Order: sequence, then C-alpha cells, then structure tokens
Amino acid sequence: MKTKNMTTPDLRKTISRPPLRRSFVLTVFALALTWLALSSQARAACQQGCDLNNANTFLGDDDLISNTTGGDNAATGSQALFSNTTGSYNTATGFAALNHNTSGNDNTATGLYALTLNTGDNNTATGSQALVYNTTGSSNIALGSPPEITISTSAAKVLRANRARSALAPNQLIKQRLSLA
Repeated sequence: MKTKNMTTPDLRKTISRPPLRRSFVLTVFALALTWLALSSQARAACQQGCDLNNANTFLGDDDLISNTTGGDNAATGSQALFSNTTGSYNTATGFAALNHNTSGNDNTATGLYALTLNTGDNNTATGSQALVYNTTGSSNIALGSPPEITISTSAAKVLRANRARSALAPNQLIKQRLSLA
C-alpha cells in the first residue's frame, strides 16, 4: 500500500486578504485614531489671550465672552466677567467672579463668586462669595468669605467678616459695618 504524503497548508496563504482590502482597513483605522486625537482638542473651550482692540486680557473658559466695547479688563478663572459688555477697568479672579457684570466699571473681585451679580462701580470684594448679592451698589469693600455679608444697593460701605468668636457662638458670624462717609 502506498502511503499518502499529507501536508498542512500554510494558513497565511489560504486565508490572506487581498492587498487592497488590507490597505483599506489600515486607512480606516488610521483615520479613526486621528479623529479621536483631534476631537478631544476641539472640545476644549479654555481660552487665553488678549483683545487688542479693547486692551482686555483673559485666561479661562468663557472669560469676557460677551464683551463688546468694554476695555482694560482682566479676567482669570472660568466664567469671570462672563456677561461684561461695556464695563471697563475691571479685574476678576476666580470662578464666576464679576459674572453678571455688564456695565460696571473699576471693580475688583477675587474669589469664587465674588461680586457675581454686580453691575455697580468702584467695588472691591476679596473672598469666596464676597459681595455676591451686590447688584447696583457702588464704592463698597468686602473682605472675607461668608455669604451672609451682603449688600445689594448700598454705597460706600466697608464690610469685614471674621470667625474669631466662632468657638463661643458656633455658626454665627461677626459682622462689622463701617461707613466711609
């Protein structure tokens, strides 16, 4: 009896893809990787720069995004001076600092939500939520963080909050109001 010599066929040769199909798959894969790499960069909305026409400087997501003619403003932090359109000489540092200011001038806000609702002039707020409810009040100064220190339409006030007595009276803030008159 004659023995048959059996060989196993090479899998690479029997199942290979045509060269055109192989290059198509590689091209689609390369395009998909490129799209993924660029799409994450396209979504980033953080902006930085200078508005040379109005001498504004900004660094953060949606800073000074509504500005039309307001000049000499500086905004740092997400949504700082977000609604400003014509206000000038303002400085906002912190998330939503001077967020709703549209036409107020010469304001300085430092801290989370500092002077967020402000449209008045010549205000200075330092601290998280300092003067958060001030709307049209002008020439006010607030130092400290508690939101309980609020004014909305007053003028020429200095507000300072401290927690020096919090051990004696928990959850109470001591407020001092001084008139600049």
